[in-house]
Amino acid sequence: MITNKHTDTHCITSGNKLFYAAVTGRDHSQIVTMGRIGSQHTIRVQSSNSKTGCCLKFFVTILAITVIVLVGVIIWLIYRAPTASDGSAYLFQSGPSTASGGFIEDAVCKLPKDVGPCRGALLRYYFNYETKRCDEFIYGGCKGNANNFQTILECQELCMKPATKIAKTDVCKLPQDVGPCKAMIPRFAYDDNLKACVPFTYGGCQGNGNNFETKEQCEAQCMAFDSYILSLSAFRTFILYFSALTDNACKQPIKVGPCLALIPRYGFDPTVGKCVQFMYGGCEQNENNFETLEACQEICQAAKAEETDVCKLPQDVGPCKARIQRITYDDTIKACVPFTYGGCQGNGNNFETKEECEKKCVATAAKAEETDVCKLPQDVGPCRAMFPRFAYDDTMKACVPFIYGGCQGNGNNFETKEECEKKCVAKASTTEETDVCKLPQYVGPCRARIQRFAYDANLKACVPFTYGGCQGNGNNFETKEQCEAKCMGSLPCEFFGPTVTFDDVDDPCKQPIEVGPCFALIPRYAFNQRAAKCISFNYGGCQGNNNNFETLEAYQQTCSILKISCISKAVPAKQNVQGKGLPERCTLPLSKGPCNMHWRRYAYSFQDNTCRLFIYGGCQGNENNFATREECERECVRSSPYHFLLISN
Repeated sequence: MITNKHTDTHCITSGNKLFYAAVTGRDHSQIVTMGRIGSQHTIRVQSSNSKTGCCLKFFVTILAITVIVLVGVIIWLIYRAPTASDGSAYLFQSGPSTASGGFIEDAVCKLPKDVGPCRGALLRYYFNYETKRCDEFIYGGCKGNANNFQTILECQELCMKPATKIAKTDVCKLPQDVGPCKAMIPRFAYDDNLKACVPFTYGGCQGNGNNFETKEQCEAQCMAFDSYILSLSAFRTFILYFSALTDNACKQPIKVGPCLALIPRYGFDPTVGKCVQFMYGGCEQNENNFETLEACQEICQAAKAEETDVCKLPQDVGPCKARIQRITYDDTIKACVPFTYGGCQGNGNNFETKEECEKKCVATAAKAEETDVCKLPQDVGPCRAMFPRFAYDDTMKACVPFIYGGCQGNGNNFETKEECEKKCVAKASTTEETDVCKLPQYVGPCRARIQRFAYDANLKACVPFTYGGCQGNGNNFETKEQCEAKCMGSLPCEFFGPTVTFDDVDDPCKQPIEVGPCFALIPRYAFNQRAAKCISFNYGGCQGNNNNFETLEAYQQTCSILKISCISKAVPAKQNVQGKGLPERCTLPLSKGPCNMHWRRYAYSFQDNTCRLFIYGGCQGNENNFATREECERECVRSSPYHFLLISN
């Protein structure tokens, strides 16, 4: 039995898991109890005269055990390194280790390349112990081993001795490598010939270390100049840099590449002596590939090409199949004309706007004569598009519509009639009105069905016809008003017609109300003789008689008249006169025609010198047929030399 002189606990660990307790006996020995609760061990230890000695020996023992355990854990982690959620090994992912030539270097850097069982495609680096260099590989994304680095620098820092480490410029001297995969990932690579970081499209797997996510990363890695380069004079650097670029870039052909991206780029075309735009496919470029026109011109165009060099080039659609509307200068007609650009290659005679083309190619000192373009024949071009355009017909001396195919053609091609007339119709000598108006009606070879108007010289009237949509001639008007203004404004007033006695003119207000045989329900006004007042009724839409008014005001102007007298200096009232002074069409009877359309038209009534609404069938009929009441009155009522005096009660 042990008799305690006193009890003194010197060292206790956290909680009740692991503890140390010592009791000093009379013989200066200590009874030591240590371990876990429930499995503690009691031993007698010969005490030194110092109370702190027990704790020191205890901690040395614990430290030795801890070191052994940690070494075992490290060895286990090396040979079976768990991975983080992003696929990178837990060990050494925070940065390069400072150990070299020691245990960790030997344990990690001698491990074989291990892709792992997963199917990811992560670009990583490992140390190839046979070649003594860091190589890239595609990591599957899980498991593997610790010989797995995110960057080549991490691999070099850990596994390569200072004498054998690869300098930064070694990566930058690697060729651009898209890799075998088909992704389209924008990346940057350092071009050792251009001494610049250039964009390229990375396929997504394999490739090499000359592959940077941003231009800044590439420049930070590869474009840091050594002190001896910085010491060069600015002039010498300029000469070396630009001569290298010019020799290697500007003499190379423009290369689209096999990929299918459509990235606008600029390259120097030696055939035209200037930088031109092209559509870069996104991979396998060469040095003749610039992001901006200014960058290309700064490097390749020591002296800009003459204006005529580009403008004399032929129109070039290029091999691609896009349909981009552009403008090109036609040197034969001395004008900028539209064409459809395929989207790639072509040449410098390719402008986005007509203004840009004219600014570039039309010499201000000697512009082309207006008649040069205007005398060209109408040219649809070989393409199959359907663009409505206008061309000047020199035989008719007028701008006529046509359908442009969308490519080639010539300069006699205008988007609007106003533009065509401004360019081609000479202000000094306007064309005779009868030139166009005497042309025959011409539908043209196309199959469209466009409602137009043409002047009929036999009928002395503008008649509707169906235009095919292309070619044709100048006797082609969009509206009846345009046709009449052009062809009927200067016709001589012809006097003809039947003998009319004005006393015999029927009063429309004395006619019975007629609905007509058609089934429309058109609100109208008429005079009811029995009621002796104006009433409203529903007009059927066709036939009927003159006791039919669209508005109450029109009725009041007509049916308040009790007497119509003809006043003329040459002809006294109530005298039989010849109905001369009216155009022939105004003397024709109202004719609906045999067709069954229901078109609202107006016809002139010779008996009461007014224009009346009627329903036109859509074909044949005669020229006493007007689209609006105003046209009818302007043509027929105002043309009469007789003025009717309205006498009311």
